[in-house]
Amino acid sequence: MRATRKIIGVLLALMLVFGMSSSVFAANDCSITITNAQKNHTYKIYQIFTGKVYEEGGKAGLTNIAWGSSVTAEGKTALGDAGAKAKTLNTAAKASDFAEELADNNYLGNPLETKTAEANGALAFTGLAPGYYMIADPDSAVAETYKGYLLKVTTDGATVMVKNGVPEVEKKVKDTNDFTDITTDWQDSADWDINDDVPFKLTATLANNVEAYTEYKVVFHDTLSAGLTYNYDAVVKVDGKTVEGVGVTYNGTALTFTMNNAKAFGAKNNSIVTVEYSAKLNDNAVIGSAGNPNTVYLEYSNNPYVDTTKNTVTDKVIVFTYKTVVNKVDENGAALPGAEFKLEKVNADNSTTLIGVVKNDAGTTFTFTGLDDGKYILTETKAPDGYNDIAPIEFTISATHSDISDDPKLITLSGGDRFTGNVESCTLEGAVVNETGSLLPSTGGMGTTILYIVGGLLIVGAAGALVYRRRTAA
Repeated sequence: MRATRKIIGVLLALMLVFGMSSSVFAANDCSITITNAQKNHTYKIYQIFTGKVYEEGGKAGLTNIAWGSSVTAEGKTALGDAGAKAKTLNTAAKASDFAEELADNNYLGNPLETKTAEANGALAFTGLAPGYYMIADPDSAVAETYKGYLLKVTTDGATVMVKNGVPEVEKKVKDTNDFTDITTDWQDSADWDINDDVPFKLTATLANNVEAYTEYKVVFHDTLSAGLTYNYDAVVKVDGKTVEGVGVTYNGTALTFTMNNAKAFGAKNNSIVTVEYSAKLNDNAVIGSAGNPNTVYLEYSNNPYVDTTKNTVTDKVIVFTYKTVVNKVDENGAALPGAEFKLEKVNADNSTTLIGVVKNDAGTTFTFTGLDDGKYILTETKAPDGYNDIAPIEFTISATHSDISDDPKLITLSGGDRFTGNVESCTLEGAVVNETGSLLPSTGGMGTTILYIVGGLLIVGAAGALVYRRRTAA
């Protein structure tokens, strides 16, 4: 896109400025006011034509038309006679085409004046000579969506409402902690367990010129990562009212919601269109700082006179999931095979949900994959031979990630005092120790000797008692 076209921004308002009589005001008494300027936006005014005001039959017009200061020398030569060109600009469509002609051919030079709005509301350009002017909003992210219109200006000055024609779209996700039973508001990142249904919301704020269109197209182009599977449960609303008949397509990653004519669903200027749906976090989910990104952009009608569309910028959210790695060791820190473990998640009512059981007779590492934040219980279901059982281990996974961000990140990851978190790999890792049991006395040791002595004494005592009885009987 050419540099001049980018300058045009989202608003091109081509205006005819004239007074009631040449005697009513001086040469520089005209003004143009943007009634709904946006705070901190910079607006530029370009002088396209100049002329003198005349009055005929109670109507004002412009004569002696010449090219204005904002048209380049190349443009003046290429466009020909200024007066002849001005006479052709008698409809909004023709004004739109002319604005595009100026932009496409780099015929716009320097603006007459540049102003930045200090607050939302009115922003006036004053002291203007009668003529044609173009207002541009170069701060807009998307160029040339609404080409312009003609406006009759009285001696009190012209007013124009910004018609940027550019909708906005965002994607959000919610996050739930199963132990605390707290669910966040809509935000830009979350963490979930594998097999959980993750809630998403798409929101489009439509342009303020929807009603200028016969048909206004709106398409949400949503992309799910391979780690998420759409649940076919979308609910679409226009200004809070559920609508039916929206076109939906899904191919495993690309998910679209299409309104060929949003006006047929009740959309108006500045309407809010939302789509809420869920997707299951599946076994393809990425475990790592890259997470599972999901994006959306909006395709929308961008010209009331031509069946064309533009795309907004893309908005992104990320879903994270983690894994816990248990390293089985003995009291000396050496790897210890022969254990089995199970991992349970603790729910808000203190019930537990089994995450999984890992048996690894020969190995010493036990991995539980696809976890989110919350409280867990790790239980050794089988201790290595010759080693004591250990008590169940309770631990909590805690994480922080960007709630509001254009590029969400995982910030911190912790497993309490039992497991160390690694943000880059989304891994919590720690050692679990088994100790040997207390040994029975070995054969030939002191314990056996004591048994022998006690046994001998019993035998001697028994023999002595027998002799005593015989003598007494005699």
